[in-house]
Amino acid sequence: MSHSLVVRGREGRVKVGYHVAAELGAFTLTPEAGEWRIDAAVISADEFWVTQDGTRTLELTIGTQRWSWRNADRLAVDVGAVTGTVTGSPERR
Repeated sequence: MSHSLVVRGREGRVKVGYHVAAELGAFTLTPEAGEWRIDAAVISADEFWVTQDGTRTLELTIGTQRWSWRNADRLAVDVGAVTGTVTGSPERR
């Protein structure tokens, strides 16, 4: 099955509160049944903040905009990758 829209980029981050837990490199963002699926490479991660509970935010650079999803708690941050889903429309700046 092919998706009608796949967004690709090269920069992003996962934050816990205001702290950067992981810096992201190349990513793909694909819509799936009202959600967005994210698959991204991790460039660097803060070992402490990656493991902390708290409100996670996913921020992705899309062209000249920054898209962000608050309450991105369904993300799995591993040594080399971030995978998971976010819901709703992103805030765009």
